[in-house]
Amino acid sequence: MRPSSAPARVEAADAAIASAAPQIGVTVFRAAVATWYGPGFYGRRTACGARLRRSTLGVANRTLPCGTQVTVFYAGRTVTVPVIDRGPFRKGARWDLTAATARAVGLEATDTVGTLLAQPAPQSPSR
Repeated sequence: MRPSSAPARVEAADAAIASAAPQIGVTVFRAAVATWYGPGFYGRRTACGARLRRSTLGVANRTLPCGTQVTVFYAGRTVTVPVIDRGPFRKGARWDLTAATARAVGLEATDTVGTLLAQPAPQSPSR
């Protein structure tokens, strides 16, 4: 009896179909509580050295390095902004959005947003 080559043909056909199938990218945002700030702090410097203005886009985080890019998702809108300050100081919140960032995504009060961190840029060695 000769061994059947049918299983090999099926595997080859499955591989061809799989390679021709469209691939879908999925972005997973991490849910976290966010607040927003601005009025009363305009004109002052942030912990990362920027002067806070009404138009300043950015977020505050307790531990991420200054300049880390963060994508914020809320109500179907997304915006990618840098970490520019330290905070938030409200219990249970992980992010503090500048007023301009909150407006950009439609956040009007403390609420849960989705966040996605960009890969941090490699640090050059100090001399």
